Amino acid sequence: MNLADRGGASGYIGDAWSDACTRFLVAKIGSPIAWGDDWVGTITSIIDVDAIPGIASFASARALQNPDYLLAVQTEEGTVLVAADAKFSVETAKPRQVSAEIVSALVDSEGSPLTGIVPPFDAQADGFFLSPNYPLTDLVLQGSAGILRAAVGRSDVVTIEPNPKRMFDRADLAEAMTLLAGLDDPSPDWQSDLIPSLYYARCAFAALGSRLDEVKPLLGTMTQTAPDPGFVPALRRRCASASSAWRLVLGWDRDAEIIRATRMRVHAAAELGLMNRDLRNQIEQAAREAKIAPPPSVNRVRRALALWAQDALVSEFGELHYPVTDFETLLLDISAAVDRLRPAIPTHVEQIVRGSTPL
Repeated sequence: MNLADRGGASGYIGDAWSDACTRFLVAKIGSPIAWGDDWVGTITSIIDVDAIPGIASFASARALQNPDYLLAVQTEEGTVLVAADAKFSVETAKPRQVSAEIVSALVDSEGSPLTGIVPPFDAQADGFFLSPNYPLTDLVLQGSAGILRAAVGRSDVVTIEPNPKRMFDRADLAEAMTLLAGLDDPSPDWQSDLIPSLYYARCAFAALGSRLDEVKPLLGTMTQTAPDPGFVPALRRRCASASSAWRLVLGWDRDAEIIRATRMRVHAAAELGLMNRDLRNQIEQAAREAKIAPPPSVNRVRRALALWAQDALVSEFGELHYPVTDFETLLLDISAAVDRLRPAIPTHVEQIVRGSTPL
């Protein structure tokens, strides 16, 4: 999982599962659904909470974690408003996120973006999570597997039959999964079984992460858009000499680690070396002189300074890629260039503060 996240696995899988949950709920409108210990009703409408502009900042400002959906469910007690949240990994589910308390806070708070969107309802109730119906979900709910101990029970989870082919239908990903599976000769139905599909998807993302680390500049900005057209050809070349998908992943990661370490040395040489205390003092002074309150954060100014320094270094040395001839001399030259930039830092801090929108 750690290697796969270098290639963006968790974000992709989370989005793919959210899409699957949305399709499931939309198809359930007008149909019965059961959750909790004794709730049964018919879904009459769905609000995709994440799609509402401003909801994320509204919830964050009130220390609330908004659920993915709000559902109006017709029950014997009337229309009940409940929250639902997509959780591919059920051990990450926290009951409070779909609680009636959270629903009330989001809906009833003054200035809520949900005002005028939520249909009339008679009551609010604790909601549920949407997770894939496969053995790992069962094992986690039994307490025998999972990165974390499950904080929810089986009655808090509505399981959905996964469609692995649809989840992993991005062209480069699907082709990479097929190539990797070809090294292992899994059962013929691996593409319709979530467990092997998820395994080969994570292997593919891990390989992609190594590929991206290989082509990312040592100095400069990564401008290549996803998907990377060179990924599958590079993977195919490595498949020619690999004995298994997992060994390919480990080998590629070892090769990419050499480039990662090289990039870290370049970044260290290009570091401005400005301590937070000194930078904060410069920001506060510039803000006072410009009558800006509150001043921008240290992190915001530091990011802007890093971009300025990077642009200056790229202008001098060009965009650098691995391998580099006479690398040690290059590091000394970069450090010397940074020394020449440091006297201009206060001026650039002042420009960043004056051009900023106070947070």
